[in-house]
Amino acid sequence: MEFEHLAGIDDQEMLKLFKRSRVDITALAFKNAPENVKEKFFGVIDPVHAEFIRENMARLENPSPEEVEKARDEILKTLQKIRAE
Repeated sequence: MEFEHLAGIDDQEMLKLFKRSRVDITALAFKNAPENVKEKFFGVIDPVHAEFIRENMARLENPSPEEVEKARDEILKTLQKIRAE
């Protein structure tokens, strides 16, 4: 699965993904993500957590493509674990 496909997962999976992912990894993975993916993610988490993640994303200054890709891979691996349960 590609990171961009997260926009198509159901809300429960997205919520589980949020709960099991580290904030720093989540912020890095969603930094500069396609708008539809960010909308899906921020649409299922509560506003307080959404704002916290957005603040962390704003603090990230020019992450390297490698760092972003590594964070996105970690998010996708977490999703695979959720689906395997």
